[in-house]
Amino acid sequence: MVNAVKFSGDGSTIAVGSRLDHAGLSLWVRDEGIGVPEEDQGRIFERFARGVRGRRTEGSGLGLTIVNAIAGAHGGIVQLKSAPGNGSTFTMVLPLNDQSDKSEEVRA
Repeated sequence: MVNAVKFSGDGSTIAVGSRLDHAGLSLWVRDEGIGVPEEDQGRIFERFARGVRGRRTEGSGLGLTIVNAIAGAHGGIVQLKSAPGNGSTFTMVLPLNDQSDKSEEVRA
C-alpha cells in the first residue's frame, strides 16, 4: 500500500480488495502509478531491488521482499501485473487450511 501511494500521482485512485474462493484468500492493491518496467519485474521481489524509476524515490528496496517472504511463509505467493504508465496490481494469494483436519489431529 505504501508503494502504491509513493508511486502514484496526486488525484490517482488506489484500490484495495480481497476475494475468498476455492484457490484461497486473495488480497490485492491496484494503483494508477508509474508502473514497473518489464525489465525490472523479474527482480522486483529481491532484497534491495529498486527499479530504474524507483531509484528516484526514497525507500530501502525491502518492502516487497518482506511481503513476498510473509506470503511464502504461509504457503502463498505474490503476483505482479504492471505496465509502464498504466499502474500496477499486486496480489497476494494465501491457501486455505482445512481447520477440521487440524482439529482432528490435535485431539488424537
